[in-house]
Amino acid sequence: MSTFEEKRRYPRYDTDGLGGTLVFSVQAEVSNISLSGMAVEASSPFTVGQSYSVRLGTEPNCLHLNASTRWCELAHVSPDRGGSQLTRYRAGFSFDDVLSGETARIRQFLESRIVLDVDERICGRLAPSAGHSIALESTCRFEVLKLSASGLLIETESCPAEGSLQILRLPLGEEEEQIQARVASVVQPGVQGRRLKHRLGLEFIQLSERASDSLHRFIRTELEGSGPGTVPSS
Repeated sequence: MSTFEEKRRYPRYDTDGLGGTLVFSVQAEVSNISLSGMAVEASSPFTVGQSYSVRLGTEPNCLHLNASTRWCELAHVSPDRGGSQLTRYRAGFSFDDVLSGETARIRQFLESRIVLDVDERICGRLAPSAGHSIALESTCRFEVLKLSASGLLIETESCPAEGSLQILRLPLGEEEEQIQARVASVVQPGVQGRRLKHRLGLEFIQLSERASDSLHRFIRTELEGSGPGTVPSS
């Protein structure tokens, strides 16, 4: 549902103990890369300690690696043409595969693609022909705070960009549904223990007939007795 009137057609319910998995992808620009890791810049922050799947290069000669976030910091904030602010983050990653026998394949990839001369350290920038932009894919658990037939409010450690499309794996009764959703709002994070928790408002996009039936059935049997709540406006 995309219009304000359509969104408000559906009551929103508080949930208790309902969780799911966010399957997300972040586009990033590679700043530098070495045998042991890389630094990137992106419009979304990365969770320190989070593991990501990375694909470097293009098929059929691309390199698939696993990388973990070691640090993340705010790079800069600048106004865009519409008057809002564009935020960029820098982050450093270590390649997990270096310890599992993938060093030779990483070295071969870098030797053919980095700009600087290769030495024992092998550190440089990706050549323009290799492509600077990469996608980092990961999964993260979330807790559902409120649910309706058109969207949900969740709390999670990840922070995808507002307006981005994400995939949700949501258990609805005995079925787990895979649903596409758009990030409609990102609420200022709070701290729980030592971890940042972000509140995301998401609206469902093109629900399949099966997912729609499962969602309405779950709301009817599990939530309607608890009374509707109100999700903060996005």
